[in-house]
Amino acid sequence: MVNNFEAGKFFNGKLEESPFPEKHPKTGLYLKYLLKTGMLVMFWEKSPEELSSKNVDKVQRLYKITKMNKDGRITFKYHQEARNDENLRIDYEKEHGVKAPKSLTNGESFINFDNPFPKLLLSPPNFNFIVENYDFKISSTGNIEWLDEY
Repeated sequence: MVNNFEAGKFFNGKLEESPFPEKHPKTGLYLKYLLKTGMLVMFWEKSPEELSSKNVDKVQRLYKITKMNKDGRITFKYHQEARNDENLRIDYEKEHGVKAPKSLTNGESFINFDNPFPKLLLSPPNFNFIVENYDFKISSTGNIEWLDEY
């Protein structure tokens, strides 16, 4: 992860060496995405190819990046979720009659593909997603246009 200050210095010409390494020193993997808050991602279960199937409900897999932690974890919010944390708690307690779990507002640590959680808090091993403007675009009419072959 690179913070905005370091990235800004590089893009403004104040850093000669890129803070974005070509290869990760430990894993040897190449940089694939530059993630930012506000970007949309679409989660896949077994492989990205499953998202091109007409049988997969892509709407239930679409989340927005809302926060990035220094430890590499990312908080995602379901793209159709408009309630703030307080309203999430209130609605949960009205519906279930018990106090809302912390994971409701902090984010669940796993993905439910049948019934999306309002928020997710995932660590890098669970980053099974494709990213808007890299792999797909959503048109103004809501259609998904694939930029990569899936």
